Amino acid sequence: MAKKSQKTTKRRQRPLYQRIAIDIAGFGLLILAVLTGWLPGPGGIPLFLVGLGVLSLNYEWAERLLKSFDAKRREYTEKYLMASREVSWAMDAISVALLAGGTYGILNLDKLWQRGICVGLVLVAIITLASNQKRFERATRYFKK
Repeated sequence: MAKKSQKTTKRRQRPLYQRIAIDIAGFGLLILAVLTGWLPGPGGIPLFLVGLGVLSLNYEWAERLLKSFDAKRREYTEKYLMASREVSWAMDAISVALLAGGTYGILNLDKLWQRGICVGLVLVAIITLASNQKRFERATRYFKK
């Protein structure tokens, strides 16, 4: 309970210009997320989460929503990506293939839109590899046998 009141106190202690700047940046990122969500590559969801992160400096509702998204992400990761060792290894193999193909495309393609798609593929691969959190635990258990 002390942490909640301490965070609330910190929110209230900020000068007015800082609170306004945080609001402008946070809501601006949310609007930008809506405007760029349909474009290929990263855009909507990462910008939305960053906007919520910025707004959570001033608002408790944004902090609760961000924590809710994180809990759902963990739940879905455990349920779908970590369901079995085979699924986990298949996701890793697909991610490595996307990473290699996207990197090759970034280095060798000429058109900007093609490179944009390849950048999106690379970022999806990196995010997928990073979200497979139990990979190292399973690998160490496998090699210890």
